Amino acid sequence: MLCYDPRIMTREDTFMQLLKEAAAILLFLPALQAGEETQIDFVKQVKPILEKRCLSCHGSEKQKGKLRLDLKGAAMEAGNKGNVILPGNAEESALFQRINLDRTHDDIMPLKGDPLSETELETIRAWIAQGAKWPDDLVLKPAVQKVEEAKASSVPSLHERIDALIRTRLKGKVAPGASDKDFLRRVYLDFAGTIPSAKEAATFLVDKSPDKRTKLLDTLMNGPGYGRAMANAFSVMLLERRVGRDIPGEEWHRYLESAFEGNKPWDVLMQDI
Repeated sequence: MLCYDPRIMTREDTFMQLLKEAAAILLFLPALQAGEETQIDFVKQVKPILEKRCLSCHGSEKQKGKLRLDLKGAAMEAGNKGNVILPGNAEESALFQRINLDRTHDDIMPLKGDPLSETELETIRAWIAQGAKWPDDLVLKPAVQKVEEAKASSVPSLHERIDALIRTRLKGKVAPGASDKDFLRRVYLDFAGTIPSAKEAATFLVDKSPDKRTKLLDTLMNGPGYGRAMANAFSVMLLERRVGRDIPGEEWHRYLESAFEGNKPWDVLMQDI
């Protein structure tokens, strides 16, 4: 640090001296910061690069060169040309070597599309040099798969579409959804032709899982009473008890029970009838 004696310097000299000291500090500041490399965040910086540029060839469905980069364990293991990722040594890591090849080289990765940008290269290099930290339970997904999942999640479920259709055609206030007790009684009567036992009711009501109603419907539709209950409803409500004219009632009910238990498509059922 430069020094000055204010007792023998004018105000102008003092100002110039301060400017020189400030310039000296700015000159040496990059050197002081050189050893303080910014820490790379895998989730925010590295993960998007690997998912977008690497997983189409090195993901769960395809592993060119026996290299898989969507799982930490697989990525840290050796590929067919040496160690893929050597934590702390980017220059010796096969991954960085391949993405850092000359743009005209036949073996540069990725093979398709543009090479990685300088920023992306530096991000991968710094990440490996800093120890290649990767959360153990984090599985990467290809960018295309993530887009497809996002589209699928944006599609309303079946019951949401049914509710929306009812609201557009129903005038007045829509009734609230049934309570668990009401739902339980209704689906048992509809799909089993009986009410639930005390044990069945208690088991369902104490269940806290969000998909318990779906699971109950699956159970009832695969139960012994489903075919009989549906056959009775179909025969009584839809055909108005006209069985007996052209077909014996017992044979008719056996057919209907078998059709519903076997999940026969409606168009096939109508053709049979």
